[in-house]
Amino acid sequence: MTKKISVVFNKFGVELVFIVMFIVASIVAPKFCTVSNLMSVLRQVSITAPIAFGMTFVIINGNIDISVGGIVGLSSMVAIWLNVNGYPMVLSILSAFAIGAIVGIINAYNVYTGLAPYIVTMCTNLILRGLCNLMTNGQPVFGIRDDYKIWGQGYVAGLSVPIIIAAVVYIILWFVLHHTTVGRSTYAVGGNREAARYPVSAY
Repeated sequence: MTKKISVVFNKFGVELVFIVMFIVASIVAPKFCTVSNLMSVLRQVSITAPIAFGMTFVIINGNIDISVGGIVGLSSMVAIWLNVNGYPMVLSILSAFAIGAIVGIINAYNVYTGLAPYIVTMCTNLILRGLCNLMTNGQPVFGIRDDYKIWGQGYVAGLSVPIIIAAVVYIILWFVLHHTTVGRSTYAVGGNREAARYPVSAY
């Protein structure tokens, strides 16, 4: 019996802890388990959730990336700068994706060449944060247009847009991780880097 409980806890430990914490919070603070409060919590979580979803791949792979804060900061600053200066919203959004992809490739290349992931991403983070301060001169940015604000403040069918975006990102990355070669390779590398060098068909 103890062995079965241990197996269940090892497999669903995080989910069980979350459920217990949810129940305790609902008892201690009755207003916690209300629609308005839960939606507020989801909206706050949805800002960092897509970053955590992407980081899952890195951690499973046996690495770490501490440059995500700098990536988010610089990509956001560039996107907002383009928006404030009258460039199309699509260009602003694509620029953010492009910066994230470029920095990711640079980090991956440096790690591939044998540098420590922690050192590489720490340096990248410092560089990107410096570029953010250089762009803004350390001052807040004003004048963001409404067509850009909708991505952070808008609602669709009563749901906050950031929550919808986080849910879509989760579904896509969950599918990639569990039903594609990329996902299987990610688990393989994290489990045994040498064994993962064998053809994908081997596992």
